[in-house]
Amino acid sequence: SLLCRSATGQPVAISTSCVGSEYGDIFDIMGSSTRHPNNYQKGRANGGIWYDPTNSQLVTQNGTYIIEALEPFSPGVKSLRVPSGYPGVYYYLEYRKIYGAFDNFSVGSPVTMGVSLRIRPVSLLISPTSSFTAAGPGLIDLTPTSSGFGDSALAVGKTFTDPMNGLRIT
Repeated sequence: SLLCRSATGQPVAISTSCVGSEYGDIFDIMGSSTRHPNNYQKGRANGGIWYDPTNSQLVTQNGTYIIEALEPFSPGVKSLRVPSGYPGVYYYLEYRKIYGAFDNFSVGSPVTMGVSLRIRPVSLLISPTSSFTAAGPGLIDLTPTSSGFGDSALAVGKTFTDPMNGLRIT
């Protein structure tokens, strides 16, 4: 996960001054939870019963895109990969819903009411003083002034704007 600050020290969703937490993604089993792996990690596993390469779509132009919930398995698009504007750096969007024993979110949980956003690789954003070296994606807190990542999903009708390149996701 990423905790980012503006040039004035205020919490923001994204900046080039972030501190990473290697196991801070509370929606992923690697984040010390019992949740399913995130969409990037499932795609990296390259298929199988969890995820198929056709479940991911590269966004190449402005438009409206539809994604299905990460679980259960189906042939639909479950992950959008959006170029960030920096070479080789992508945003990954996913949607979660209450499903089974692992994604057992409570009714109304913010993660089930919007989309989660991760970025990979994170090296462009990490402060030189951070000890975070993970090669995986960083969960972005889209409500950075609240406490924790439980409400980090982008809620319906809200817009994330990357201040570094003007990219907008609604």
